[in-house]
Amino acid sequence: MATKMSKTWWGKKFIEALEWQMDTGRLQRGRSYAGDRIDEWEIKENKITARVRGNKNPYFGVRKTPYYKTRITFATLSGKAWKGVLQRLSRNAGWVTHLMLNEMPDDIEEGFSKQSTGLLPGKNKSDFEADCSCPDYANPCKHIAGMYYRLATLLDQEPLLLFQLRGLSLEKLRHELEQSPLGQALLSQMGEAAEVTVTPVSTFFIQPQKGGTLADFSPETFWSGQPLPKKLLTLAVSGEERAVLLLKKQGDYPTFWDKPSSFLEVMDELYHHIARKT
Repeated sequence: MATKMSKTWWGKKFIEALEWQMDTGRLQRGRSYAGDRIDEWEIKENKITARVRGNKNPYFGVRKTPYYKTRITFATLSGKAWKGVLQRLSRNAGWVTHLMLNEMPDDIEEGFSKQSTGLLPGKNKSDFEADCSCPDYANPCKHIAGMYYRLATLLDQEPLLLFQLRGLSLEKLRHELEQSPLGQALLSQMGEAAEVTVTPVSTFFIQPQKGGTLADFSPETFWSGQPLPKKLLTLAVSGEERAVLLLKKQGDYPTFWDKPSSFLEVMDELYHHIARKT
């Protein structure tokens, strides 16, 4: 079921923790509550509160649309535990890079291996507490399930929210990562990549140059607009220089080429054939 309600691996695992604790009937009804039935949605630190719209049921005397107050509280790691986790995360280049790019590493749980609980809720009822004002005796009920499904969808887009729900603010996470040696190196590279000189132009179309003649035309520079290094323009094949830059950019087996033979070898043979004919 998780695959239908979430797109990412962490969202699916998040839902699996709920599905493990609920019966199939409540799960199916809960998925229908994840949409516009939820309003007054609020996330504050490790708590999520919402108001969920229920159903009228004259048979049970419910003739007016009911609204239920729901709450989910996630278990948090201690400050000491987070200190150890952050030290391990900041020493791993892959983790630092992904997290600073707002991505969830697929092996992130290894950074929590020394803790009693991981980042993602598991099959442990102590990972979160939930309550709802509805008369259903079961907990989690379908209204809480709807909140959980809604949260999983949100985590697809904002995966680092999991850190906040586990007790570490996003500001603290980003600060610790940016201050680490690996984070500093990454920020330096990102800064260099961002330093691009922008020259304003009056039009996006190529304009004719005054004084140019047909004799100035060069096939080698026509497509690039500027001279290219000679070593990139030619490749020695059978003792002769061939202009193969554009072909090599597509690789030996470009996407449009479905033959088992090498695309460049076929084109080389074609060049030889044309050279002989001309």
